[in-house]
Amino acid sequence: MNVRKALPVLLVIAVALLASPVLRADSVSIVFDQPTQSVVQGTLEVTFSATVTNLTAATVFLNGDEYSVSPAICLSSFLCLNDSAFLSNPNLISLSGNQIIDSVDLFTVTLPSDLATGTYAGSFSFTGGADSSALDNLGGSNFYIDVTSPVATPEPGTLAMLLLGFSLAGALSLLKLRSA
Repeated sequence: MNVRKALPVLLVIAVALLASPVLRADSVSIVFDQPTQSVVQGTLEVTFSATVTNLTAATVFLNGDEYSVSPAICLSSFLCLNDSAFLSNPNLISLSGNQIIDSVDLFTVTLPSDLATGTYAGSFSFTGGADSSALDNLGGSNFYIDVTSPVATPEPGTLAMLLLGFSLAGALSLLKLRSA
């Protein structure tokens, strides 16, 4: 084959290979209803729901998902993040072109009862593509769980004792003022 004839073909192939990562964009958008959820220490479950949008004109099959939580909040991430809400939802098998599904439950994160306070970051993404066997990364989003300490609330008996004590102190002050 002549080099002059092969050069344009090679140039087109090189441009296509170099441009493919740049041209490839997420085809599904995940926008969490509450990307950051604040919970009190001791809360055992947090459910995340989101609006899911097909950003293309073609049908996209949602064949699976990938997720992570960091720092790890349980020994097995499989036991910690339960994605059965997504996997069992018949509306999320595929999305027709430009379809939007509002506020759909995607997953639940199970929290250990003794989880330390702090912010835990995670990510969730869909895999799938043009058919029911594709497993391309279609798009994802980050989520956060902010674990705070419980607020100390005095017991009713403590409040009654405080009220009684302040009442007695006020009465004694009033008596001293009258006797003086």
